[in-house]
Amino acid sequence: MTDDTKADALLVQAARSGDEAAAGELFRRHWTASWRIASAITQNAALADEAAQDGWDRAFRSLARYDAGRPFFPWLARIVARRALTTVEQEARRRRRVAVLHGRAEPADDGEQSERLRAAVSALTPERRAVVALHYWLGYSLGETADYLEIAPGTAASRLSRALADLRSMLHEGDGS
Repeated sequence: MTDDTKADALLVQAARSGDEAAAGELFRRHWTASWRIASAITQNAALADEAAQDGWDRAFRSLARYDAGRPFFPWLARIVARRALTTVEQEARRRRRVAVLHGRAEPADDGEQSERLRAAVSALTPERRAVVALHYWLGYSLGETADYLEIAPGTAASRLSRALADLRSMLHEGDGS
């Protein structure tokens, strides 16, 4: 067990007992990394804020179920990644409802992201986008990515392969070739 893992375990134990300073220290230690996961998946700062905050709320409410013998951050990352995926799906449903109300078949492009690659990644399904974001943008191994998303490593590899094929196709079409 690393020193960080031991420190986190002690902080979790204290936070379980109601120690707000320990809970605050856990938050300070892991907020940025957890927000980056949410941001990479949602690709929207406001949605990332919402997903990361919701993930932290859920994690703190679930501290009794956390296994202190395992590292804290991967457990937290799984919760935040799931919340980010759910947030993206909820936002997509909201946009579809708004589009229907305004007589459009598809939601209007809000123009937030003009870069071709980022736009292509945004067009991926949330599940494929999450694997690309965690693996390539945040540098997690495929095993860590699978663990954070609570999917089998083979499923992560398959989603990544399909996402890369989708991206090649989208970017090739955009070249006018």
